[in-house]
Amino acid sequence: MKDVIMAVIMIVIGAAIGGVTNSLAIKMLFRPYKPLYFLGKRVPFTPGLIPKRREELAEQLGKMVVQHLLTAEGMKRKFLQSQFRDQVITWGEAQIRKLVISEKTPSQLMNSLNIHEPEKVVNDTLRNFLHRKFEQVVKENSQKPLNEVLSKNVLDDVYVAIPKVTQFIVDKGISYFESKEGKQKL
Repeated sequence: MKDVIMAVIMIVIGAAIGGVTNSLAIKMLFRPYKPLYFLGKRVPFTPGLIPKRREELAEQLGKMVVQHLLTAEGMKRKFLQSQFRDQVITWGEAQIRKLVISEKTPSQLMNSLNIHEPEKVVNDTLRNFLHRKFEQVVKENSQKPLNEVLSKNVLDDVYVAIPKVTQFIVDKGISYFESKEGKQKL
């Protein structure tokens, strides 16, 4: 019986010592948040280890998340899952329903999205998009012959339009040269 009591006392003392040291270690890791000074000298172990190295820890945790938790393959797998796709569609439909049911005007909706000049935003976006596409088409087709660049339908339309354009030019030329100004220029 004496041995059992001794074992229980040792367990209690060990648990108390472990609890105190763990509590002290955790407090030393996290507290104080800022360095403490006494007589112009910094008190040792202040700030705590984690506040002291916060930027480095944040950077390392960010790298770990990107490299091991949020990989491109993992994200791709998630997006390809039909259950995830269904959840996104359901969420999107619910958001659209909320917008349709709401009493907000299109102008109020634009303002809530910080779009104060929607016509300008749409025009600028469209202009930039078309400019990029135009440059891409020119770059891709600058060395190709015209009959490869234009589709068959466009070429057919051009061939049909040539006689009409020719007749238009001839008619305008005749009317110009028959006019007083045209005769004077001749």
